[in-house]
Amino acid sequence: MGSQYYLVASLPRLVLGQRPPFDEDRFLSLCEGVLSPSEQEDVGLALAGLGEDSTTLGHHPFLHGWRRSMIQMRNALACSRAHGKHVDAATCTLEHTGYSGYIQNVAAHAVDAENPRDAEMELDLARWKMVEELLPQDPFDFAVVLAFAVRLRLAWRWARMDETVGRKNVEDMVAARSAVSWSAPSS
Repeated sequence: MGSQYYLVASLPRLVLGQRPPFDEDRFLSLCEGVLSPSEQEDVGLALAGLGEDSTTLGHHPFLHGWRRSMIQMRNALACSRAHGKHVDAATCTLEHTGYSGYIQNVAAHAVDAENPRDAEMELDLARWKMVEELLPQDPFDFAVVLAFAVRLRLAWRWARMDETVGRKNVEDMVAARSAVSWSAPSS
């Protein structure tokens, strides 16, 4: 357990929108020999985003709470988008326990955002906050390691974004859709 205290105490402060000091693989290697095999598995799930929308839940209650929050967020986004398009969202929502009015409000506001990047940042800032709400009182609890893993994944998501690459991806997507839309029917 002493090694876990050292690991938690040595974790750097992460800021969404700033490049983290190390990547996910380096974090996994820092956990080797410090955490039990099941704890290492849970860290891997948190880094991969598994447990959010899959049947793989992991062992720790933090991951279960995170999954419930992410399901509610996805449901709230689906309902907000469906409402605007006059579609029944019930066909694309998943059951979950618990409820957060905060999640509902963030999702509704993000759907109304004019800029998709701003909407994504708003959602990730909400995710960042939700991580904090899932933490226990003990600052050295294993959940702190899992919370760091989730935040590391979110931070790297933004650090890997590149405007030039994003613009090219959009242009390629538009070109591909145009080619499909305008292609002549085959005889």
